[in-house]
Amino acid sequence: MVTNQQSINKSGRIWQALLCPGAQASLCPGAQASRLLIALFLLLLGLPQLAQAQQWAPPQGAPGANGRTITAHGTRRDTTYLVYLPDGINNQQKYPCLVALTPNGRGERPLQFMKAACDKYHWIFIAPEELGPPLPFLALDNMMQDAINSAIREYPIDPGKMFAAGYSGGAMEAHHLSVLCPDKIQGVIANCGIIHGAGLQDPTYPSGKLAVFLASPTDGRYIQMKENVEFLKARNWNTTWIEWPGGHKWAPPELYAQAVGWLNQQMSNPSFSSAPHHFSPSSSFTPSSSSTPSSSSSGGF
Repeated sequence: MVTNQQSINKSGRIWQALLCPGAQASLCPGAQASRLLIALFLLLLGLPQLAQAQQWAPPQGAPGANGRTITAHGTRRDTTYLVYLPDGINNQQKYPCLVALTPNGRGERPLQFMKAACDKYHWIFIAPEELGPPLPFLALDNMMQDAINSAIREYPIDPGKMFAAGYSGGAMEAHHLSVLCPDKIQGVIANCGIIHGAGLQDPTYPSGKLAVFLASPTDGRYIQMKENVEFLKARNWNTTWIEWPGGHKWAPPELYAQAVGWLNQQMSNPSFSSAPHHFSPSSSFTPSSSSTPSSSSSGGF
């Protein structure tokens, strides 16, 4: 059996042979110092190539169903997010991005419903994940911002074409991200979810963004979502409404594709601007009590 000490001795002999060939018994200090400097120079010379080799290499090919899914991490210890890169994504251009949010903080679920839309329109998908115990609503702001900023640094995302999308409590978080990150989140896809009560009372709520409402007449949030449309229209948001008879459920993938297609169309409009806008209170719209949940309610995504 080879002991650790034998391995260390063997490694030492190998390095000595590399640094000073033919001098097993002698340290040959002059030659060894010269060879050591050469070895260090070669090592430093190779570091940029090593770093480049470890950088993300985008998948190649035409848009389709064979994209790449990655679990990524931010700068905070609690920041984990799922990334989906459709086929054909490359570092030579920037792409729109869906920031997906769920009631349970798991990224695989929304990908099942949004993947086809990302493949069709060549959008990057990211889903911040909360893998610990449930946290109160608004307690995840720092992690959310870190996930978004980290994704922009690491992947070819256009920071002026990011949209938050979510179901139920995830839709509430999506609305909140448009307030938390008004310079990045340009709109929302809200699937059976409403604006948090704190947002409805926020005098600095952003204006001039885009929103798609995926709603079902048999969902308990249906009327509140209608009120949210009026709230956003009063703040110059451009909105569209898509219905299906599903109840309080995830909308079918084809409806997410329809939503993303509408957002794509709006971004091609010359009037679309990614610059943040802030609402100046002038509207008489007053939300009903049913649309203003307590600011202390649990949410998350």
